[in-house]
Amino acid sequence: MNAVILGFYYGIWGKRDNIPLWSYLSSFILAMIAAALYFTESSGHTHFLGDIHQYTKLPYLTIAVLAGGCLGFWIGDKTTVGTKKTPSVRT
Repeated sequence: MNAVILGFYYGIWGKRDNIPLWSYLSSFILAMIAAALYFTESSGHTHFLGDIHQYTKLPYLTIAVLAGGCLGFWIGDKTTVGTKKTPSVRT
């Protein structure tokens, strides 16, 4: 879902048409890792995030996924050769 939101933001609002595939994949993989970490933390199998309530862990993971996804898209946009903004058409 994070990759879809970021793709929408960069593709439609940001007028970027050449975000590399690795940006989408890194955002998706980061979201899956966070989901697996939340699942194992909430079921009591691991304690990587400390001894805080499970609903406190969820916003931390959500913010980390969103920030990591935005960072991946920003780096992908800056490192792509020939990055251009497509002009917006106003009527």
